[in-house]
Amino acid sequence: MSHIESVFESKSKENAEAGKYLQQWHVAKTHVPQLLNTISHYFPHYSLHDSTHSETILNNIELIMGAEVIDKLSIVDLWLLLSASYYHDLGMVITRDDKLECLKEGSAFINYVRSKQDDETSPMHNYALCFEIKDNKLFHKNNEITPENIDAQKFLFADYIRQEHADRATGRIQHEGSMHLPGSSIPERIIRILGNICKAHGQKQKDLLELAQEENSGCGTEKCHPLFVACMLRLGDLLDVDTNRVSKVLLSSLTSIPSDSLLYNQTNRDITHINIGRKLIEISAECEDIKVANLLNDWFKMIDVELQFQSRNWYKIAPSIDFGSLPSVGKLIVRLKGYDDISGKNRPRFEINSLKAIEMLQGAGLYNDASQSIRELLQNAVDATYIRVFLENPTLSDRNEFRKKCAEHVINVELNKLAVEVDHVKWHLKIQDQGVGIAPDEVIYLTRTGSSSQNQKKNDICKKMPSWMRPSGAFGIGFQSIFLITDKVTLVTRKWGTDDVVKLEMWNPSGNEKGNILQKTYKDEFTNFGTIIDCDLYFDKHSGWTVHSNEKVSLETIGNFDFAVDESLDIQAAKLIDEINKFAEQTNVGIHFKMNDKEYDFIVKEEDAYDYYDEETGYEVRIGSQHGKTALYYRNQYVEKFNSNIELLNFSVNILNGKATELL
Repeated sequence: MSHIESVFESKSKENAEAGKYLQQWHVAKTHVPQLLNTISHYFPHYSLHDSTHSETILNNIELIMGAEVIDKLSIVDLWLLLSASYYHDLGMVITRDDKLECLKEGSAFINYVRSKQDDETSPMHNYALCFEIKDNKLFHKNNEITPENIDAQKFLFADYIRQEHADRATGRIQHEGSMHLPGSSIPERIIRILGNICKAHGQKQKDLLELAQEENSGCGTEKCHPLFVACMLRLGDLLDVDTNRVSKVLLSSLTSIPSDSLLYNQTNRDITHINIGRKLIEISAECEDIKVANLLNDWFKMIDVELQFQSRNWYKIAPSIDFGSLPSVGKLIVRLKGYDDISGKNRPRFEINSLKAIEMLQGAGLYNDASQSIRELLQNAVDATYIRVFLENPTLSDRNEFRKKCAEHVINVELNKLAVEVDHVKWHLKIQDQGVGIAPDEVIYLTRTGSSSQNQKKNDICKKMPSWMRPSGAFGIGFQSIFLITDKVTLVTRKWGTDDVVKLEMWNPSGNEKGNILQKTYKDEFTNFGTIIDCDLYFDKHSGWTVHSNEKVSLETIGNFDFAVDESLDIQAAKLIDEINKFAEQTNVGIHFKMNDKEYDFIVKEEDAYDYYDEETGYEVRIGSQHGKTALYYRNQYVEKFNSNIELLNFSVNILNGKATELL
């Protein structure tokens, strides 16, 4: 018996008007568990929602509030806590009448099944396909009854009913026989209050505050506190996460289990530590599956958000000032085996600084083609190399000497074809630089678009560099552009001057994994300084080999790389290599390129140096002897060409001052 029930029993025996509540509770404690036990008939793939769940909620509430606070509650508050813990899941009970309502012609349930048949992403999709809808009625797709389509009926009923189970509980309580005993019964007003409390466990927080803070209880002069009871029910329910919530016996009765249920059931098994107390709430989990870890992260976030919400509104919720305060949120930790802590507060995620992103994307033609994202990765490698060369040579002031130093830190680029499939060609891209690397605490600037300006350590270094030497940009929208051509990137980096190695596995923010990032940090003195980027690229396969003028692929590049002999060449890969070629022509850093075992070196040549440099404007100029268009560059990155209108001359201008956003 919980302390809540013990106090309720004791106080009720001392109060003549409380007899009706005590009588009703004795009936309910026997009757309601029988109803709850039927839930597993249609929800065998869910965590348990029987009387053990109700008792755990009551125990959690007592741990949160403490026995001394429970002792201060009124008789009806105690009855509401007991009843809400047992009655709140009655909406998941599926009766004969529910089944008749669901299966009648043109019902909402039949429309639900139709929607699942159309939704290929739903875990219920394959189960819905076991049936067909004719004349707004539901039929087995074939006459054969199999274990699979028997289970499919359960899963579909369960998923449909659960969506509205909080609201359904309210209606169930209103008509529940154990609430309407003969003789001196519970007032209808109090039954409605209980129904609203049970409904609130599935409502939004703003709707929760609509409940009354205080109400006449109908039991002498005592008051009851619906909002307080509803808040305790929500917390007690959220905190029932222990490993005993899943029944292996029930799971063994099924031929299959919906994918989302498999994951949710595993979340309970992966809990390793729970501490619920008056001052602090802490929970830890260790997972092997990233999807389970994500679900637990979301669950822990709900606990955190709920506690913060209730703490902010505690002055409205608590029956009196004597109730003290709610516990604080301690460590809610999710560990994925082999990786760093990926809990919500610590986990890196891709985020967008909207203002900065808009500012960058307003640059005309920033990403005309997905293959152009390669230049952003290469420029990041060059920028990192510039910083390392400066740190190794802090007094360096000669531009030509700087170029020579940069040329020694070669960037290795590999592009290898892995497979030719029906509709696409799979390539593997690897870029390895010898730059400054990324420290563990700098990962955040990689994942938040446009936030690198907030990296104060890097900013301080760049301010000490001559203006012409400073990097052109920083990790941000440029790096994330790689997700235009891949769904996953692996990055390994070691910060210059440290033994700290960071390994990141990053998924496309707009893909199925929604920007998941796994981070592993360790010490390794043998890993080279710099950064390695690995990813697989999937390009559409083109039949034949034809280059059209609007595809912007350099014929000279194609000739240099002998693409024409490769029957499975795809145009996107050609564009990608064209971008590498064009970038290599201008960079100060040497690039070694390897494609399908063929190797090419782009080394900075003396004759490629610019003829003039103006300190005041930061302009470099290189003059040619042919009439043509003038090429404009920003810190060695190509911007555009335009007519100079100067006879017999062409020239290149490289701007080494100012901000990229202003110039673009």
